[in-house]
Amino acid sequence: MKEVSISISIAGNTYPIKVKPEDEQSVELAARLISDKIKVLKETYKVSDKRDLLAMCALQLATQNIELESRTNSSSTQLAEKLIEMDTLVSSRLK
Repeated sequence: MKEVSISISIAGNTYPIKVKPEDEQSVELAARLISDKIKVLKETYKVSDKRDLLAMCALQLATQNIELESRTNSSSTQLAEKLIEMDTLVSSRLK
């Protein structure tokens, strides 16, 4: 599939990148999310160094991702257990 060229802005820097057309909106949203988080971190912690702000933002986003994956895995495990229970119950009723 053909890629489109877009420019995104993060921490005051502009980056030209190529993305799949279906990913364009997500990439732009992610760039805005990062910029918004950097702004909040800058105001909250009075940090002005871009590298420090980007590192803090990366840590926050990675932590959120890990927590979300953990919750998703837990939910998937619980769902699988419930499905096994239901299958066992249905199987026993059909015998």
